[in-house]
Amino acid sequence: MKIAILPMGDVPRGSLTDLSDALAAYGLACEVRHLAELPPAARDATRAQYDADAVLEALPRPTGETLLAVTTEDLFSGAYTFVFGLATIGGGRAIVSLRRLETADASKMGRRFRKEAIHELGHAWGLRHCDEPGCVMAFSNNLAEVDAKGDEPCARCWAILPFALARASHA
Repeated sequence: MKIAILPMGDVPRGSLTDLSDALAAYGLACEVRHLAELPPAARDATRAQYDADAVLEALPRPTGETLLAVTTEDLFSGAYTFVFGLATIGGGRAIVSLRRLETADASKMGRRFRKEAIHELGHAWGLRHCDEPGCVMAFSNNLAEVDAKGDEPCARCWAILPFALARASHA
């Protein structure tokens, strides 16, 4: 499975390289694409945030690869005042925001970004939220929950993943 990482806005190149290297450790081929802009129509000026659903809808529909957009802008979705990221379940497209993952500790920030990127990629491949607290597919409503979960799927999600990847690669 190939992952196209699409920086949208002023995303630190080192963060993208670190993520690409981490995903390569799972045997996933990654390509960091050229900078793209967030769709202006997705910006809600009153909230000073981007509608993650609108951004996802504006992304190109991938064929034979998964598209992971990364931004430093703040995102929201529906009734959620903010989201760390969002994906179309089984749709091969996802977005992650670094904005609310920020901390002075660069190592911790990298772990948070990796967890949320893997989480959203899992959704893009068809995985749903998991009830196992340590699973990367566990829902995170705040930074403490992001920090508490692991950066890999639990055994149950790992067992589903090959089937999800097979479906995604034929989408």
